[in-house]
Amino acid sequence: MTVFVESEVLSELAGNRDLVTEIAIVLKDPDQYPQLTRELRNAFPELTVRSWEEIAPDLQFIVELTEASLMWIMAIIILGVAFGILNTILMSVLERTHELGMLMSVGMKKARVFSMVVLETVFLSLTGGAGGFIVSFFLIRYLNQRGMDLTAIGGEAIRDFGFSPVNIPELHMGFYLRVGIMIVVFAILASIYPAMKAIKLQPAAAVRKQ
Repeated sequence: MTVFVESEVLSELAGNRDLVTEIAIVLKDPDQYPQLTRELRNAFPELTVRSWEEIAPDLQFIVELTEASLMWIMAIIILGVAFGILNTILMSVLERTHELGMLMSVGMKKARVFSMVVLETVFLSLTGGAGGFIVSFFLIRYLNQRGMDLTAIGGEAIRDFGFSPVNIPELHMGFYLRVGIMIVVFAILASIYPAMKAIKLQPAAAVRKQ
């Protein structure tokens, strides 16, 4: 499928001409390749300009599949954490039955009680999420400088595909933003049941409960 030929031999076969068969452009920001591809096509219409995903569509499919799989794995992890948050907030509501009854007995509306429980859950989740973001940021930064050597888990197979077994992890701010949004959404969903339990309390009975 692939034939490697020295440039001197290829030039002789083509009539002793200096041939340039490909110019590869490496970007510092890989997200800019679609715009640069369009600009180069407009500037050099006589040349064939292709992006890396057009040259290696199978690799593009693997990248998209990996990103989608990571997001699903992240969603499953956050869903598991959400059940833990639900249990924590539910226990908090049940332990504060007397206080919630006092608030409702002095005129606090059920909507305010509901929003209070939801906001408490969101703030708790964001606090834990912020701590995780800080730890992951410095860990990724550390590994970005030293790299992750994958030789022990199939480094030779990775070399066969033309890649280095030393992986340099990097996360963009967009990933943190997406995860942050997922944390808020799952926190709100996890807070609905405890909040419903809170607004269903009868003020008179809740006040008497110690």
